[in-house]
Amino acid sequence: MVSVFSGKSDEEGARELISWFLPDKKPEGKSGDEDISGEQGSGVEKVSGAGLVSVVNSNDFLTLKGVKCFDHNGKVMEQYDELIVSKDVVRHATDKYEGKSLNKDINFTPYKAIAHFENQKNGLFLPSFALLSNVMLALYDQRDSGSDVKKVLDQFRDYGSGYGWHISNTLVDWKDKKIIHYPDDSDFPECGGNEGINKGRQRREFGFDNKGFGDLVLEDALKKSGFRNYLIDLTGLKKPEVLCDVADYFGKPAMVWVPSNVEKADYSSGAWLGCSSNYFYLSAFIDLYSDIAARGVGAGGAKKRVK
Repeated sequence: MVSVFSGKSDEEGARELISWFLPDKKPEGKSGDEDISGEQGSGVEKVSGAGLVSVVNSNDFLTLKGVKCFDHNGKVMEQYDELIVSKDVVRHATDKYEGKSLNKDINFTPYKAIAHFENQKNGLFLPSFALLSNVMLALYDQRDSGSDVKKVLDQFRDYGSGYGWHISNTLVDWKDKKIIHYPDDSDFPECGGNEGINKGRQRREFGFDNKGFGDLVLEDALKKSGFRNYLIDLTGLKKPEVLCDVADYFGKPAMVWVPSNVEKADYSSGAWLGCSSNYFYLSAFIDLYSDIAARGVGAGGAKKRVK
């Protein structure tokens, strides 16, 4: 039999169905002038897996300085002198029927999340999985530097829906065995569109050998050389094992989630980062129809344009 999800087996379809119910479920150059009125520096700098990153707090954003993402060869794949990070995921402003404030997160498919931020035309964009991982790690390093920093970090555990999964601007093509950061329209075999996404971002592709891949705790996955390279290219972290410390902070084991029959998987999946009720997940097995919350980031003069 064939699953209703995307022509995959019953087993894979069942795994995807379960995931829906997991509430128990161009590298940038120097940034432009930034409006920093009202900002206060944290006064703290720590070394994260991404390098030396400092966090500055302002009204609606945290500003991270010195963010770098690396591939498994140690080369920088994405970097920002300054990157603003929204303090909240995208939410409904009001109930469309009663006009009441909801404060409920909006769920997006990967394509719709990318297009959502681009259509705002304010400089915010959906971060790649690598950038999202580096942002989360920087917040973890700086969690004692202010309540807002800890609040944003804690949203990767739970942003109010019982879980903290964040969608990213990254696909994993299991058929052709490649990670795609900042994909374009043609990379979406399903649930895509024709809006010309990511034209302003530099696409990055990384091939991998999926031999030995499986659903494993992060420490065990990192013991396999091919799996380790995949995880470095996915997370942009030279030492992805530092995410085990973040998982300990969340009080959950760190788990890598891939297709159940990974060597025969022939579809593309979104990549998601954050917690269910039981695990802290680095997930790349759910198909492109699945949706979840999104957080915007911006570089250069984005803050001046955000209303």
